[in-house]
Amino acid sequence: MKKFALSALLVFATIATVAVIGAPAQASNNSGQGCLDPKNPRSFEASMKTRGEGTITTKDGRPLCSDATMVMQSFNVPDTWDKKGWNKTAIPQTSFAVKDFVFPGNKSNYTMTVKVDTPDACKHTQVDFYTEKGYDRIDTLTGDDARNVIGVLFAATEKCEEPTPEPKTIEVCRLEDKKYPVTIKEDEFDSTLYSKDAADCDETPVTPENPETPETPETPETPAELPKTGMTGALSGMIGAGALAGTGYQYTRSRRQSNK
Repeated sequence: MKKFALSALLVFATIATVAVIGAPAQASNNSGQGCLDPKNPRSFEASMKTRGEGTITTKDGRPLCSDATMVMQSFNVPDTWDKKGWNKTAIPQTSFAVKDFVFPGNKSNYTMTVKVDTPDACKHTQVDFYTEKGYDRIDTLTGDDARNVIGVLFAATEKCEEPTPEPKTIEVCRLEDKKYPVTIKEDEFDSTLYSKDAADCDETPVTPENPETPETPETPETPAELPKTGMTGALSGMIGAGALAGTGYQYTRSRRQSNK
């Protein structure tokens, strides 16, 4: 189970409440005063005094037997955390960011500074060092002890800005020009300018006051002379031809008589 190394830390620059979750008491190493097991969280000592940045070294400055592949990880902490340390109000937590790094083996008195991204300063966060891969989610107070070197809770240092809600819009009929739909903000609605009834924008047919008298179709003109057809036409032709022939005969005959 995690124990508190410190009940609270004051981050003077931001006046933040910080609760430190220390690793279990350091156990003796199987190698005596020799090298330390790189997979044992008790082989390390770590601290975090600022949000998202920490230092890590080995116990008593002793070297690791080999390189250690480690993780620094930040978590989202519920807004309902009571800021009184590692308790049930601080869970469940979900992973925010992970920083993988290698702590070198066979080096005495070696210290590393590591940084990881954290949630916005208006959100609570926890930052941990692990000897192996971290966790996507933390649901219990002791669930990550097997890998945890140290975990630190950082309280939010400022108030989050409330997002400005988008204004609600509505579609209306604009009475001035009978246009629909017209989109306006709901708080701009004025019943003298708009209607929420689309039917108010329907166009009404206008009946003219003095309708024009429909035009009378023109009567076609009667031709001056009817066309000659049938027997009448044929007889007229024959009479005309006979008259011409008679005239010719009389003329010829009269000339002959005058020459006698």
